[in-house]
Amino acid sequence: MRTDGMGNKIFLIALLCAALGLFLFIRPRLFAPEPRPSLTDRLPESEVLGRFYLLDVARETSSMLFYHKIPFRDLVSYDFLLSQAKSFGLDVQKPGYFFSDREGEWGAFLHVTDSSRVPNGIARLQQFVDVQDSVVYQRKTHFLPKQNLFIFTDKSYMFVYHGAKFKSRLSRVLYAKHGDIGENWKLFNSLQTFRNEKLVVFSNDKKLRKYGVEYGLFAHDSDSLSFKLKAYIKSTQDIRIRMKENGIAFKRGRAFVILLFVTGHFPDISVHEPAEDEQG
Repeated sequence: MRTDGMGNKIFLIALLCAALGLFLFIRPRLFAPEPRPSLTDRLPESEVLGRFYLLDVARETSSMLFYHKIPFRDLVSYDFLLSQAKSFGLDVQKPGYFFSDREGEWGAFLHVTDSSRVPNGIARLQQFVDVQDSVVYQRKTHFLPKQNLFIFTDKSYMFVYHGAKFKSRLSRVLYAKHGDIGENWKLFNSLQTFRNEKLVVFSNDKKLRKYGVEYGLFAHDSDSLSFKLKAYIKSTQDIRIRMKENGIAFKRGRAFVILLFVTGHFPDISVHEPAEDEQG
């Protein structure tokens, strides 16, 4: 009987130890605070999305602006933007994001390193334009009535908005959950095309689909003399470009350019290497 009683006690102690260990293991997961959403979790959906590295774009386009003597070229130079960003607590070395639509609505996001410095930037802005303070969702917001521009600053980001839907857009920004990234942003961020470009524009607007376009990506290259736009279009339809097997063709080694005007239906445009009796 004593042996049975001792065994029961040992079993009970082991069971209590196991329960305590299990509690200590799951306790951090049960009571841990929910992770804060990242900036990409907060981004609103729209017809056009984009990513930019402000300093890199400024450095790349600076020579072109100075060559053509653009009046405001000093205000968008690399050194000026970097110094101003540091003074006002903004991190312009991290990627910024923007969204827009055909109705003129747009918004942009920048990272903030020191939100206590942002009021200095607002005070500087007030020297040039009318800036009014307002409260939306019990959060202080700055409004530029002449420009119809809103500026909202949190500890880690700044949201600049132009349009008529500021309250609904800010609601998305403020109350987003961790991992709650929009479907369009998720697709855009997963693409490897133009991954290393400093300014990329993305759209998969439903109006493009009637032309057989799933989505489009746009980037640019520039130097002191020119600005070049690069495009990547993913089609849901066969573009019907084939290699010709006979007929008139270009002579071997001769350069040529084919211009395609995208109308939603691609013509049969193709080239082939000519046979020996076609050369000469």
